[in-house]
Amino acid sequence: MNRHATTLLASSLLLGCEAYGFQTFAELEPPCPAVRLQPDGGCCPAWASWEEDRCLRRPWNVGDTPQSGAGAGTPRVTVDDGGRAIVAWSTTDGRVEIGEETSAGALSTFSASTGLPGTGLQPDVASDETGRAMVAFRQQDGDLGRIYVARRGAEGGWDLPDADDVWSHDGNAYEPRVAFGPEDESIVLWNQWTGANFQVAVTRTWLAQTDPVTFVSEPVNFSNAPRIAVSRNGDGLIAWYQARDGELSVYVSERFGLEGEWSVPGAAERLSPRGTEVTSHPIANPIPVVNDRGLGAVAWTQPTLAGGNGVYVATRDGFGAWTLPTDLADMVGDPVAVARCVQPALSNVGQLHLVWHEEAEPAVVRAWSVGLDDDREAWPEPIALSNLDRPAVDPAIAIGAYGEVVVVYRELVGDAWRVVARQRHPDNDAWLSETVLSETSQGSAGAPAVAMGPDARVVVAWPAGEPGQQRIRLAWIDPVPRP
Repeated sequence: MNRHATTLLASSLLLGCEAYGFQTFAELEPPCPAVRLQPDGGCCPAWASWEEDRCLRRPWNVGDTPQSGAGAGTPRVTVDDGGRAIVAWSTTDGRVEIGEETSAGALSTFSASTGLPGTGLQPDVASDETGRAMVAFRQQDGDLGRIYVARRGAEGGWDLPDADDVWSHDGNAYEPRVAFGPEDESIVLWNQWTGANFQVAVTRTWLAQTDPVTFVSEPVNFSNAPRIAVSRNGDGLIAWYQARDGELSVYVSERFGLEGEWSVPGAAERLSPRGTEVTSHPIANPIPVVNDRGLGAVAWTQPTLAGGNGVYVATRDGFGAWTLPTDLADMVGDPVAVARCVQPALSNVGQLHLVWHEEAEPAVVRAWSVGLDDDREAWPEPIALSNLDRPAVDPAIAIGAYGEVVVVYRELVGDAWRVVARQRHPDNDAWLSETVLSETSQGSAGAPAVAMGPDARVVVAWPAGEPGQQRIRLAWIDPVPRP
């Protein structure tokens, strides 16, 4: 695999590196709890405890009853500082619902969009280490989309928006995303119509002040599908795709540290190789990740010259220098395969994981893991995670503080879909055997979401049931109790 290093936005990067690029935490990984500590100093994964001579895995728990009314859409999920799930979804009758876990697997639900004009869509959810949480969503009223945000404070209690609490500007707005940074910072971004173009808009609340909205994409044609990642030291990446000079290409805005400014990339500062347009598809858009050492990556899919749709990745080192694909042949996996829904995760020690599914007969979920410091010429080939005898699609991934990984996806059994989970130990390449989380007797499962919280409590949420009558269901792994 031939790759080259390039420094994007050199002036901004140098300023950012000098001021903020080396802010890290003394401990990027927390100490291993005694109940998981192995005699040789190793640490059992967060879903296991050391029992005499081995790491004993804790079981998955699957809820017996649905946790929403009928008509639930694809959920988003986060796990808060207390290990409790917060799930958000839209409904077929136009509401945005939020469910807070009050006991293991039990949600208390309420509407975030009551009294707001239009139809609630596209919720996104985030939480932080202090107990705060927020859900951003779009209210579509005729041709006009507006962005609203529901917030929960560190002490609990939700502040729900009124009709006038609009975050977006005049003009259509959609695809909201939320993230928390350090020191009580909260960030909201979305796609905003500015009169002739769609641009990526971003604002934040920090130290009790809300900044004016700024745009990180230039006003050329339409920006699409913005996604954000922010680390605990304040470094951040925002990725999207946009046709700046004829081809839909991947771009990234960077921020170094909490007080840094978001960069605005020029037309030539694309991450994706020239020759084909980045896939214009809701499940094949660029997604960024960044860790507390300043390492980062962006993954996306793009047509190859061999007729497939390939997985591509750009990586950033701790000094802000990017390594980009040299050309369309510089990809991960099979250039003939049609890859969709690539999802990245990055550990604090620099282990990058990608999962995606390939359209085939049958469709298959694949995984790929590499250290960002590894020799790129020796990058490994992806492996199949799903059963090759059954179609599998819609993978989602979560990563824990110690580098443990959980991937969930859905596979087809007969004429119904069910949710399956796979887990990976952080210290080797071993994936544990699959665990089936949903039964087809509950109805066909929609795309799952997964999140990991303190002590690696894992929560998976998905809709299941007949079309238009789906309800949210949950599965989870409780953390190993501390001594």
